[in-house]
Amino acid sequence: CMVSCSKDDDDKQPDSPIVGTWESTQYEFSAVDENGKTLTLEEAIYQDMKRDFEEDGYEITDERIRATAAEYAADIVDSTDPIKLVFNADGTLKSSVKTTGGKWVDEAPGTYKLEGNNLTITNKEDGETNTIKANVLSLTDTELKFRINSNELESMGVSSITEVVYISYDLTLTITFKKEK
Repeated sequence: CMVSCSKDDDDKQPDSPIVGTWESTQYEFSAVDENGKTLTLEEAIYQDMKRDFEEDGYEITDERIRATAAEYAADIVDSTDPIKLVFNADGTLKSSVKTTGGKWVDEAPGTYKLEGNNLTITNKEDGETNTIKANVLSLTDTELKFRINSNELESMGVSSITEVVYISYDLTLTITFKKEK
């Protein structure tokens, strides 16, 4: 190292297109069934509900199960608050969530590391360290899209969707962000 050899220099990403402010624009939930088939959130809820009703001996029409599954899936997506992520060149991260009233509320600050398509976000909240590992699907000067598996959703507070309806499949969340100018 000519100028500095500190470890902190390894975490800097000044030329990375991820540096900047990103606001979420789309959430896509999906699941994988026991046969490896990818399902929409609605289809996963439908399959679970249908199986549960059949096992419990309830007589309910397929049409009613589908309508209820569609309702639950829409509620889950609608209740997912917009988020804003600010990735700084020094590897620090600021995140905030937009409340129902439209106000942005800051979350615990953290750090990030982008290595290839692997994005790791770490923050400390209430003395606990939370780490989220995401798979970056696309990163351009204007769009960021990454996927988080169900075991990472709890760190983001998204696991509360299972309180809305029981889902036996592993969920995946894909979030698309647009870069603010």
